[in-house]
Amino acid sequence: EGKDGELKLLTAIKDLKTSHFLDSDVKAGTEYRYAARLRDAGGLASPDGTPRLVKLGQPFVRRINCGGEEVIGPDGGVWEPDPAPQASSSRWVSKTPVAGADEKLQAVYQSERWSNTSLSYRFEVPPGRYAVVLHFAEVNPTFTAKGKRTFDVLLNGQKKKEAVDVFAEVGANKAWQLPLGVEVKGPTLEVTL
Repeated sequence: EGKDGELKLLTAIKDLKTSHFLDSDVKAGTEYRYAARLRDAGGLASPDGTPRLVKLGQPFVRRINCGGEEVIGPDGGVWEPDPAPQASSSRWVSKTPVAGADEKLQAVYQSERWSNTSLSYRFEVPPGRYAVVLHFAEVNPTFTAKGKRTFDVLLNGQKKKEAVDVFAEVGANKAWQLPLGVEVKGPTLEVTL
């Protein structure tokens, strides 16, 4: 924290496929320094990489309850209702409780919009780097088996995650989040599943 603050360990990333880290415990207007240290299978560590200074401006936060109605989250933030039906898509809502989801977010994890083709959500945003956190739970019993429902995630047309299978990740009726990062150069951020 700050230009001269001591670096502290935030996380150890063991999954070699991970291409980013999202620090969600930051304050607007505060400067932070980040550096990476590599460790081999034998436990030998490299020196810290060159620290990068980051100052968080006012965050852009937009939450959509895909397939559902408006929800007020535990932090008082609004999850907007799904804006409108999309071509060739349907809604489905479950009443089964979702493990790992805050009580106030049960409705977010229990509702879904699905399609046999694709779904897209478009946001008008200023240019910059964005963290996109997608929230999932496989609540539809038709798809509670590995490989029954897979999809790619694209941010502004760039494939960020391929063959996502929520059931394979966590099983049925369990909350799962997928954090992704994207650099936006134009006026829109489009999330496509």
